[in-house]
Amino acid sequence: MSSSDSISEDTTGESFQAAQHAKVDKVTAYLRLKLSMENISIKKPLAVVFEGENSVEVGRSPFLQDPVDLPFYFQKIQPIRIVLYGFEGKEGEEDELNRVGSVSTTLGRLVSLRMSVMPIDQPHNPGGNGVLKATVSFVSSPWKSKRVDFKFSASSLDRKDYAGVGRSDPYFLIFAEDTNELLYQSEYITSTLRPEWRTGRFDFHVYDPDNTFEQGAYRLNVVVMDEDFGKGKNDLIGSLNVTLSEIVVDAEFALQRQSKKGGVAGKLLVRSFSISDIPSIGHYLVMGCDLWLNIAFDFTRSNMDPSETRSLHYLDSDNVYMKVIDDVIPLLLQYDPDGEVDCFGFSGKLSPQAPTQYAFNLKGNGETCVGSEGVKDAYAETVKSITLSGPTKVVPVMQKVVSMFQGSRLNKSNQRYLVLVIVADGVPVELDQFKEAIVEMSRQPLSIFFVGVGTAKFDRLKEMDKERPLRTDFSMQGSRVSHTTFRFLHLRSCKASLEEELAESTLNKRRKDSFATAEEIGEEIMVSLEKHILDFIKSVGRVPMPAAEH
Repeated sequence: MSSSDSISEDTTGESFQAAQHAKVDKVTAYLRLKLSMENISIKKPLAVVFEGENSVEVGRSPFLQDPVDLPFYFQKIQPIRIVLYGFEGKEGEEDELNRVGSVSTTLGRLVSLRMSVMPIDQPHNPGGNGVLKATVSFVSSPWKSKRVDFKFSASSLDRKDYAGVGRSDPYFLIFAEDTNELLYQSEYITSTLRPEWRTGRFDFHVYDPDNTFEQGAYRLNVVVMDEDFGKGKNDLIGSLNVTLSEIVVDAEFALQRQSKKGGVAGKLLVRSFSISDIPSIGHYLVMGCDLWLNIAFDFTRSNMDPSETRSLHYLDSDNVYMKVIDDVIPLLLQYDPDGEVDCFGFSGKLSPQAPTQYAFNLKGNGETCVGSEGVKDAYAETVKSITLSGPTKVVPVMQKVVSMFQGSRLNKSNQRYLVLVIVADGVPVELDQFKEAIVEMSRQPLSIFFVGVGTAKFDRLKEMDKERPLRTDFSMQGSRVSHTTFRFLHLRSCKASLEEELAESTLNKRRKDSFATAEEIGEEIMVSLEKHILDFIKSVGRVPMPAAEH
């Protein structure tokens, strides 16, 4: 075969294996592609599948008979290119390998459609109408997801307030020993040496191809801290290192001081503890779970006049709202089969004399926006005509979106999961109603991501975000959150201020809620969304189900 027709990408598989090893903690599933052709004739066809910008070969299917297994990462976009070759030759001569055509897509797109029919790009036959069919199925991953549910309390803790005279305000953090990843952070309880913390939960991944996971091999660092409420660095009370197999109901552990004098700083008590397996989100997606994507933009006066360069809505540069569209929407949209987004605005006037609207469609006629470019176009046209107003009210737009979605449930014909991204430069004025709405909406298959932009103080939203799921005092009426629904993320305008905020000791590490780029926010949203979906599915007792016929 000629050099121009050669398969020039890496065919050893070494770079693929190296990349897989480097990112293995994020793998959620393996997906199997079964390929077939229509309206095209290729003698002895060969399909070669390449992934990523560097076109690393990840599999091949001789005669389109063998399936191709690919690692699936829910949190990222995985570009896929399938190149078709054919062996051609005269009788009695060695066959030549000729490139016939190719198709380009993403693995997420293939997953959302389950069965894709894609036109084949044929450079040597521009008028050809051949198509490649790709059917996706789920393959169990050697990396398993585990969930830990627990309840801890403590007793006889050291006094840390007022130079060791006053009682402490204790909270605790759990880290994975091998990676130092923060797995869980509890709420703090004021003025007590005998805290009873709420029920907690965290997830982790382990390499377990033979389903022989040993709990004794997984170690945790548990750190108990004293909250100082911004008056200084939080104080370490004590810590312990323990394996999962050692944590059993009614177990007691001594918390060791880390000071020079050493000794015991109190006891950690186990009230309840269980470990369960988590089905892969890849399984649910392949079996028919889709996303229904919505985004809402803030048009309050605090964003400043869009004609001014300092405005957050200034269109002659890549403003923060545009960055969220560019870096968040494509990640989510790959799992929405129709590729459409419902776009809304709030806290703006459609004309200078009109009343303030708190839930209006950006396209006016209720149409959706196609793709991220469609969202950008609708946003830009709105900025040009809108009159900024206020105050920041988000509950009406939340209610509007949910009313469109009302009645949606996971079943064989409808397994849609609603995602609402709210982008705003301030805290909602109706914060109590906002909390109540989140509690009520947690009974629906939905997630709400509030992306804060600009320099406003978002402390109240950060506190909401730090509270863990299944809490009973999130709402004023003490209603129970059915599943994890809400996440706050702050897109910092100044990277330096972020770096200063994160320059804390490991023991003072908090759940990250501030980010330097919209790209980081997109990645974090995908990580949280996976947990939200699996949390909801577990809360309603669903197991992966066959999708409806397409």
